[in-house]
Amino acid sequence: MNPIQRLRDAKLVVIAGNGIYRIFKPAQEHEAADEFNFIGWSSDTPEINTTIKLSDRRGLLYFENELWIFRVWDTTPGPGPEDFAYGYQDLDQAVSAVLDFYEGASTPMGTWLVPLNRHPYLDIEAVRHVVGQAKTITQSAFYDLKEDRSAKFAAENPADTSQEWVTLERPRAMMRLQFINCPNRINVRRTLYLRRDAAEAYIVTPDDEPSA
Repeated sequence: MNPIQRLRDAKLVVIAGNGIYRIFKPAQEHEAADEFNFIGWSSDTPEINTTIKLSDRRGLLYFENELWIFRVWDTTPGPGPEDFAYGYQDLDQAVSAVLDFYEGASTPMGTWLVPLNRHPYLDIEAVRHVVGQAKTITQSAFYDLKEDRSAKFAAENPADTSQEWVTLERPRAMMRLQFINCPNRINVRRTLYLRRDAAEAYIVTPDDEPSA
């Protein structure tokens, strides 16, 4: 079977054109969603000249530098907290990542639910290790930590429009500032925040929660 057919079999809309597969997840009936129109798109599939409602973010799948790249990137220049682009050696691997992104579930780690399916660039064992080493801090302390790091980043990295900065260095730097929200299955007042490069994690507690 053509790996791309696996996406269509999962009821995802796949538009092929100019060497890129554009991937969409249609909304269910009565589901509030944004509309997207395909008129004018180059395509070899029957979904062109159609307007559909989308229930999730749009993805791209394309071959570049000997890798199949799965890209979900909405921010310019980005990356935003949920943006990523990750390469796979073969198309089957990439398609599996796409299916997991749209249809998969978060990974339980103790009492935490870690959305690895939405961040396929992360290594599960590295994440397990850092989650096990997570530090507990209050909401106010975590807010101050993020503000301090953002201010330092802005001061040390003046605006740079070079291609190397925008495409390589900026994404790496931004991932050191951004965190993934991981809810707790038992205590809804606590949240694990995993840094996007899996270098550290914090268990954030309400300011009014008594110290242990």
